[in-house]
Amino acid sequence: MESALTFIPALGAIICFAFAFMLFRQYLDRKAPHQIAWGFAMVLFGVGFVGEVLGFIWGWNQFSAKVYYLFGGVLAVGYLSLGTIYLLKPNTAKWISSASVLTILVLWIPIFGLKLFNSGIETAIVIIFLYLATIAGVMFISTSRSILAALITVTVLATIGLAQHNIDIDILTKTQSWRDVMTIPLRSGAFALSAAGTLIVVIGAAYSVITGWRDEKRRPYAYTTLIIAIGVLIAAFGGTLHGIFDIGKQLGLSITTTIGIGVMFAGFLQATKK
Repeated sequence: MESALTFIPALGAIICFAFAFMLFRQYLDRKAPHQIAWGFAMVLFGVGFVGEVLGFIWGWNQFSAKVYYLFGGVLAVGYLSLGTIYLLKPNTAKWISSASVLTILVLWIPIFGLKLFNSGIETAIVIIFLYLATIAGVMFISTSRSILAALITVTVLATIGLAQHNIDIDILTKTQSWRDVMTIPLRSGAFALSAAGTLIVVIGAAYSVITGWRDEKRRPYAYTTLIIAIGVLIAAFGGTLHGIFDIGKQLGLSITTTIGIGVMFAGFLQATKK
């Protein structure tokens, strides 16, 4: 059982770094910004898997737990969605991004917001401001720059928050539940980037397939975006069940994320052959 636990995230890390290498190599030839965003997201996923491997081999500690949660749980899907935004036409990207962020804000209020208002209203106000500032930036300034600014802001805040937070390793080891050992602000960050990122990727993929499938030049991008969306949904499914509803343990998270990454990579390889 222990060897299986280690093998699954190790395989996921190998796939992620191979995927990232191919995307970065493509960028050198084509200079397409979505390749950089997707490649960076794969690096984040890969580093998260490395943290998980370390946790399985030597037992969870502050370093391995924080690396896994920050890179794999909080950041990766958000940067993946940035690649989708780069592929969309500006006006389409604007409406998909603003609608996705607004939807997640509405969902955030009953899931996390009410608890934060009762325990720390200042933090809740800051989070709402970040949501609204992102939507305003997307609508009136620049979609890609506003989303990138939001990603960088959450990256900095999540890194600082995790650095200051002392994870109860005993509880994590016993329950295998990240929900039990993370603060509401940290879980809010993971929810915001993962959920909004997933929505942007999925809606963007649906739009790309509908509008680009008949265009031979755009078809490979539409196909790749669709497969990546399916992979993100698979990975997000396990994370959503665990993070919000506390269903599934570490093995389930590892399996769904690895399968999701594998699906993304398979779709990418298929598209590059065309």
